[in-house]
Amino acid sequence: PGKEVPAEFTYKAKGKSITISSGTFSSFSRFKACLLLSPGKTVPPYLRIDCHVRSKGFLINDLNYSYDIRFEDLLTEHLLVFSGALFKEHICVEVDAAKREIQFEFISKKSYWDSKEIDEMIIECGVQML
Repeated sequence: PGKEVPAEFTYKAKGKSITISSGTFSSFSRFKACLLLSPGKTVPPYLRIDCHVRSKGFLINDLNYSYDIRFEDLLTEHLLVFSGALFKEHICVEVDAAKREIQFEFISKKSYWDSKEIDEMIIECGVQML
């Protein structure tokens, strides 16, 4: 349970996407993300979160996280925290030196095999660069 993204997540946004427009990124950059999930949503037994990371419109990493959830409904807001690499292994796309923008998009799905998005499940998101 949790009602807001903790202060340690420097970059925050309402909804399921966030753009970071400052900072220095390298092929070794890592991040930690926190999602605030909506109460009252029916949660399937397995929850999948897709994290699409883009720079200048190009996909630089595509991460999938699966969770085995043992309850039917979220009765209160919940926080979901995970981490990952900013770039795919051995791939470093040029990040515009003037903009230095990285966009994170988080998508919640019913399972690893289901491509249908669970609407409005993600209330807020936060990212911390590691």
